[in-house]
Amino acid sequence: MKNYKKNLIYFFVGCFSFFCFADGRNFSFSIEPCFGIRNGVLDEFVYENAVNDNREYHLSILNWELRNSLYYGVDVDAGFSNFHIVASWKSLIPCASGRMYDSDFLQDYYYGTNQTDVKTNWSVHDNYLISGLNLALALKYEFNVNKNFSISPVIEVSYENYFFKAKDGTAFYGESLVGYDEWYHYYPYDDVENITVSKLPGDNVDLQRNDFFTWIGFETLFFTNDRRFIFSLSLACSPYTYIYAHDSHLLRDIYFIDISQGVFSVFKGKTFVQFNITETVGVKLSVSGLFSAELKGEEYLSYSYNGLYKKQSTVVGAASKYFDAQISAVVSF
Repeated sequence: MKNYKKNLIYFFVGCFSFFCFADGRNFSFSIEPCFGIRNGVLDEFVYENAVNDNREYHLSILNWELRNSLYYGVDVDAGFSNFHIVASWKSLIPCASGRMYDSDFLQDYYYGTNQTDVKTNWSVHDNYLISGLNLALALKYEFNVNKNFSISPVIEVSYENYFFKAKDGTAFYGESLVGYDEWYHYYPYDDVENITVSKLPGDNVDLQRNDFFTWIGFETLFFTNDRRFIFSLSLACSPYTYIYAHDSHLLRDIYFIDISQGVFSVFKGKTFVQFNITETVGVKLSVSGLFSAELKGEEYLSYSYNGLYKKQSTVVGAASKYFDAQISAVVSF
């Protein structure tokens, strides 16, 4: 993983070096420091098949909130003629980040009731974002339709890294039927007559997640006649996505690596308005978002963080959705 980050940074430097030594008459360059806020959720899934009809359902769901997570970063755009290469770096500021919710649906799994939507276990934890990093590199070609409008096809690769800690949880466990082991949960988690409530102090679960995206899409720009205002809309989808998640369930001393993949399963969009104070300095307000379907994959298990991970027959999944609001300064050369 570290080598991937290092190679991506080298690629950024190499690409910009090429543009920097290009013919200055057709060369453009802008730098855009930014500050923003992100809200959303990262999801993890475990799937199972119903005992009676083999229907697939969610056996377990973990929801990790991104709650009012602040970030800072910079975008750099180097252009030669109509070609542009854009590099983006964002770092999320460590913070308390809402809650982590853990839900289990165990009635059919243990008792074969076909009631796959009965939530038998539910726990809520304080969620902390320890670190977050987003990198992206895009290549686009701008078609100037007229003086007020342009459109650019875009190809891009991006990487997102998140490290969460879930702490100090409260768990609601539906009790088992008489004569069954206590782990054979049957009753709904909110059936107050048949549940056990437990406090889970300290560190409960860690999540280290690495998301790799490829993107194809387009960007449109609308200019006023005096170029004081620029409006934009861009959309993209990911032809291939790879997600590598490392879960540490600290209370049980059990560790999972989940690898999920998807094709045309993730989408993102962005819109902004830019006010150019002078020919070289502007202010930009933007909103953007990302949404994914559930990407399915394989699970590996170990009883030690650095131990041997063995592939399981379990089907797992991952998903993301978040919304960003951002302000930035644009300095052009």
